[in-house]
Amino acid sequence: MLIIPLYDLCAADSELPNLLSDGVGLKVGEFDANNTHGAPYVCWQIINANTEQYLSGGSDMDSLYVQIDVWAKTKADARNIARKVRKVIEEYCTIEDFTGCELEQETNLYRIRIDSRWLEEP
Repeated sequence: MLIIPLYDLCAADSELPNLLSDGVGLKVGEFDANNTHGAPYVCWQIINANTEQYLSGGSDMDSLYVQIDVWAKTKADARNIARKVRKVIEEYCTIEDFTGCELEQETNLYRIRIDSRWLEEP
């Protein structure tokens, strides 16, 4: 299905809903340029997906390389939320890389990127 359970994992955490809720819902979802306002928020997108290959039979697993972006108005908030997101996801995926806290000039928001590898049954 190529969808990671990031929303559900963040919603089940004891602290992230308080940090990422806007009164309407949890601001965690698949990247959509029209739905990325009101920081802080977390979005994700699949950068690459490959099926596991076997000599016999069909694939029973997909490997997803997923970029998760944490956006916030302050560097401290971005770091705090990124730490909590990492803690929530690390037993479900492999963290492969992450960036420091960067100020995005166009939005004037701080961003931390977490690159992760997820295995999913098709």
